[in-house]
Amino acid sequence: MPKNENVVLSPSSSRLESSVLGVVIVYHPDVELLKENVNAFINLIDKLLIWDNTPNGCVNKLNEFIQHDKVVYKSAGENIGISKALNYAWRYADKEGFNYLLTMDQDSVWHDFCKFKHRVMEKNEKELCICGPCAYTNLVERPLKSGFETFRWQITSGMLIKIELLNRIGGYNESFVVDCVDIELCLRAKSKGFNSYYCYDGFLVQQYGTPSKTMFLGKERNYTFYSPFRVRGIIGGHILLYRIYKHPDLPREIRRFTKEALKSVAYSRHKRLGVLFALLKGFYDGLFKKYNF
Repeated sequence: MPKNENVVLSPSSSRLESSVLGVVIVYHPDVELLKENVNAFINLIDKLLIWDNTPNGCVNKLNEFIQHDKVVYKSAGENIGISKALNYAWRYADKEGFNYLLTMDQDSVWHDFCKFKHRVMEKNEKELCICGPCAYTNLVERPLKSGFETFRWQITSGMLIKIELLNRIGGYNESFVVDCVDIELCLRAKSKGFNSYYCYDGFLVQQYGTPSKTMFLGKERNYTFYSPFRVRGIIGGHILLYRIYKHPDLPREIRRFTKEALKSVAYSRHKRLGVLFALLKGFYDGLFKKYNF
């Protein structure tokens, strides 16, 4: 067992406005990329929870992180998905008196998290809301602007959210395991009167799927590959969300991800049938899955 498996913070009688718990959820992580990720923000938060979703854990890979005095390591020994891990982090943060939760993917990298954190905290002094970063695959695409822009939803990675807001809306919906957890959170928050915003101060380099290219009918074709598991979750989740919230942008997202999945079926030599069956299963899940939330 890691030496700080049972580390807890001293009980706090009141929250500090700038007190931040960060959580990074890892699954067979690239250690060097994870180092770059964590080093970009760890000095600007108060505690970091690393939740390991790798089956049986990957303690040896993460030992350097675990020894850090700001880090708490947790694992269920299996992949429990994103929503359950985030709910653990939320409840941990609430119990230990943190004011904010910063949620991170394992392969994202912050640029100027300090400015983002400062601006988001300023924003929440005036309006309790959800704020996420402007996130693209590289710095070249970074928009040359600052401030906030209302947007329909934010991605999990880089989201800085007040524990008070999570308490009011009831945390993360565990009916969504990996994909659409963030979208459902923002749509549910909006239904309760809380807006979601892009914050253009600070920037997150974020990977979406696996960028791929191949030659097909004499032309180079570009597409984004998602595993069959992800294809099923993305398609099924978006359709289910449309059934629940009727957001007008969801059909467009369903068409976009369906197109990318079909490109993988046509162009990829990897898991073609798996992706196709996952796409069909996703449509079935989305159209017929019962929900009680």
